[in-house]
Amino acid sequence: MPRPIRLHLHPDALRKNLLEVRARVPDARVWAVVKANAYGHGVATAFEGLRAADGFALLDLHEAEA
Repeated sequence: MPRPIRLHLHPDALRKNLLEVRARVPDARVWAVVKANAYGHGVATAFEGLRAADGFALLDLHEAEA
């Protein structure tokens, strides 16, 4: 039974969260894991907020190439 779920992807919030992780563990390498085309919102949108990550982990080769 489907549920009425909505997701709003906010690149600024992703950026803020990434900076918070870096502040708490400054010596850690941080990789962003983006799956399912950022839940249908597009890898490019997620990338905007996560571009300061050390790397990206993607399941789909076409998403990685983009």
